[in-house]
This record gives sequence, structure tokens and C-alpha cells, in this order.
Amino acid sequence: MNYRLFRAQWRYFIGPAMSVPLVFCALQLGPAWSAHLRHGQAGTWTVVRVACSSKGCNDIGNFASADGSDTRQGVSMDGASSLGVGASLPAVDAGGDGVYPLGGGSAWLRCTITALVLALVFAAWVWTFPVMVIRRRRAVRQSSLAGAVSSPLAAGKPRHARKT
Repeated sequence: MNYRLFRAQWRYFIGPAMSVPLVFCALQLGPAWSAHLRHGQAGTWTVVRVACSSKGCNDIGNFASADGSDTRQGVSMDGASSLGVGASLPAVDAGGDGVYPLGGGSAWLRCTITALVLALVFAAWVWTFPVMVIRRRRAVRQSSLAGAVSSPLAAGKPRHARKT
């Protein structure tokens, strides 16, 4: 791959594009960890339909908390394999898009690892592009100021003085 092409893609596409999945993963991280730590409403999730697409099938169900105070309809369970219509599992509603199996399943680990990798890539982009550009501009500005001060032609002569 051409280095200039890669550098342009890194600067203007890959780096900024990392911010989108990083924000999405960070938003999923809180509920996944809450479910893993057993915070949230415990209850039962029951499959009411199976939605299939080209990526596979996903169970959609209804969640009802044990005390009946929290009910959600049409939610998926993160980390559960296909169960079939009518099947029920104990679940935790931690406030995310879906519900989680007791203990949070594997969602907390998956979200944590993904967020860390994306954060490292984004930090590398921040260091290699915006920070380095700022440092380079400061160095150029300081060297031009230092050159103007130490220049024998400019010594004692104001910059705005007319030529005679």
C-alpha cells in the first residue's frame, strides 16, 4: 500500500471514524457492567418472536421484573443463544437497549475489550495527527521568531519601517 495514501486515510478517515464505534461502545459499557455486577431489575425474559436477517436470527422477547414494576416489550437479550418462541430465562434489566442474562453474560467483557482497543487506536490517532501537527506548528513559529530576533538585518530596524 502506498504510504501517502495510508497516511491520508489514517489522518482523515480511520482516526475520526474510530470515534463513532468508541462512543457507541462506551454507551453500552455502563449497562453491561451494571448487569455483570447484578445491579438493575431482576426478572424473567420470555421469547415472543424470532427475527431473522442475513446476519442470523435474534430472539425478541418481553421482560417482566420479579416484582412487576418493570416491564419491557420487544427487547433482545444480549448473550443468549437462540431459544425458540415461548422459552424463558432469568434476566437483568440494567437500563440498556436490551436485557442481560444473570451475571451479565459475556457482554461486559466484550464491551470492555472493544472499548479498550478502540480507545487505544483513537489515542494513537490523536497523538500522531492533531498533537503532532500542533507541535510542528509551534516549532515552526518559535524558529521563525527566533530567526527574526537574531537576524543581523532585522536588528534595530522595525518591521514596518519604510524602505528608503
